[in-house]
Amino acid sequence: MQTSQWKAGVIDWHDEMSAYIKSIDAFSHPVTTSSDQTQLEAMDGLNHMDILQYHLYNTNLLSEQTEQDKNLLGILVNKAVINGEYGLNVSTADVPFDAQRIAIWTGIMSRVPHIMWKWDNYTDPVWGALFETPAAYLEGEDFAAEGALANWPIDAKLNAASLTGVGFRSNQNFYGVAYHPSFVNNIATASLTVAGLPPAHYNATFYDAVTGATSDTTLTAYPHATPFTLPTFSHAVAFKLKFDTEITAPIANAGPDLHASAGAVLHFSGENSYNPAGTELTYQWTLTDKPVGSAAALGSTDTQAIVFTPDLFGEYLLTLVVSNSTLSSEPDQVIVTVDQVTGVAIEQSVDDVITFPNPTSARTTVMSRRTIGNIQLLNATGETVWSRATINSNSIEVDLLQLGLPSGIYLIQVNTGSGTVARKVLFINTSTK
Repeated sequence: MQTSQWKAGVIDWHDEMSAYIKSIDAFSHPVTTSSDQTQLEAMDGLNHMDILQYHLYNTNLLSEQTEQDKNLLGILVNKAVINGEYGLNVSTADVPFDAQRIAIWTGIMSRVPHIMWKWDNYTDPVWGALFETPAAYLEGEDFAAEGALANWPIDAKLNAASLTGVGFRSNQNFYGVAYHPSFVNNIATASLTVAGLPPAHYNATFYDAVTGATSDTTLTAYPHATPFTLPTFSHAVAFKLKFDTEITAPIANAGPDLHASAGAVLHFSGENSYNPAGTELTYQWTLTDKPVGSAAALGSTDTQAIVFTPDLFGEYLLTLVVSNSTLSSEPDQVIVTVDQVTGVAIEQSVDDVITFPNPTSARTTVMSRRTIGNIQLLNATGETVWSRATINSNSIEVDLLQLGLPSGIYLIQVNTGSGTVARKVLFINTSTK
């Protein structure tokens, strides 16, 4: 039977053995713990211990892993910490392939390396390849040298649903990964909120976790900045946002593009524009383009908020420029699209295009007697929330649940080459109840 002294005995044993190993090891191997995480705080003070580790077996592996990482980093002040053993359950001590891919990335971003228990997996070239893209991400980086490392909460969304994110920041740069907990492929409509970053221009690099493909761009962060649309990725996307330059000129923000009906009274505002000088802005709106034959015009052009009414179907281009006492912004444009109602044959024969099941709580299948060229899914405001081009099939499955959409009525527009047909579908998202 264990006595009340066993906990102190475990600490003493680690202290004695780590000192002994250090005394005989000519190669200065790092020394780590041989215990669970309940006594890591006490072991944090052992002089001859280099690395502390915890073990985790949980069916909610990835989320629990990130939480443990954060908690331990907040407690331990002297030693490095790793997750040296993990899986879905202790009986198999294994981790699924797709989960391991994400665990490597979240270990980078939480700053607690994740090392799985089954070493046979590391010798398998397929499993070993999971480290190739993370290695490319880390090449040439010295995060500690950048200073002021701290957690950075990721705000990434796929339509209305949040993606899971883990990130950290340094003195001026930001690093993170966002992933879909169901490991979805070809995610094309996700966005990253950058409004909370210090106002600046950043050089951004994105890494597809599955393909390893990278892409570079620049983005500007400022209060009320429009969320940045992430490049298409599968399972997860990692990113670096590195400080480039300060913002010197004002930034115009005319608002998002929208769909509307002819005759609708539309309100626009430049209130989300940004002035680094902190002084009052002036506004200049222009109706840059409109359909042939349109008599639409702006009632006022030099106020923060304006009203506009489109009169014909087609596209309207509104431009906003803001200025302070010394500098003007680059123009920001908003596109208003008025669809030609007769171009969407909602009343065509039911046999032409059908959707089933309808209503649905997850997926609906779209079938057509003609070959489907492309398809769009629109919400109640006319915004396209999902699309697919070059289908060349008579049927396609649309997974509304996987898209993270809220309950409501959606419009599926199908282009069959001989015209566009639309069908309403009622989606009931039972997962949000």
